[in-house]
Amino acid sequence: MIDLHILRWRHTNPWWHECINSVPSDYFKVHIIKSKEMNYGKARQLGFESGHNDFVSYLDDDDYLTNQAGIEANNIVIMNMDATYTNSILLYDNGIKREYNPVWPHQLIITRRCIATLASVQSNELIKQKNWNPLVFDVVFQNIIQNAFGWHYIDKLLYVYRYHKHGIRNDKDIRIEFRKVREYFGS
Repeated sequence: MIDLHILRWRHTNPWWHECINSVPSDYFKVHIIKSKEMNYGKARQLGFESGHNDFVSYLDDDDYLTNQAGIEANNIVIMNMDATYTNSILLYDNGIKREYNPVWPHQLIITRRCIATLASVQSNELIKQKNWNPLVFDVVFQNIIQNAFGWHYIDKLLYVYRYHKHGIRNDKDIRIEFRKVREYFGS
């Protein structure tokens, strides 16, 4: 079993039911973090600290898991790797889908709880020290794990990443912040 947290950002989200219904309860214990009023990095850290299973993951409230995500995630846990990420599908507003074969971790990320918790604390400390926008947490988190443990890539389509006009990656200021983080880490 994997503890999976979902940060609940929006009061109204047209994709919420698709998101929550995509999570197979045989393999994931869901923890919903109501994070609208919370610092993003602190909310993510709280999510990684939720539950008691050895492995943790997350799902964004506008994305969803594919039908094979449960059994494949279970196989990843059986392989007993410290930190893994998978391939995903990019879904645009107009309904077009394309395979998103990331060279860098995106989703589905599955890590040991102890690694995620430590990396969360370090990420939030570094964000505060560098005065970065808390929305860059995921990129800082991924770099910290890369530098300390390395990531294992699993070539399976398990996550559908919704790219829409309201997503944070469409915000010019956030893209500048992402660039600063990547330059800092040399990634």
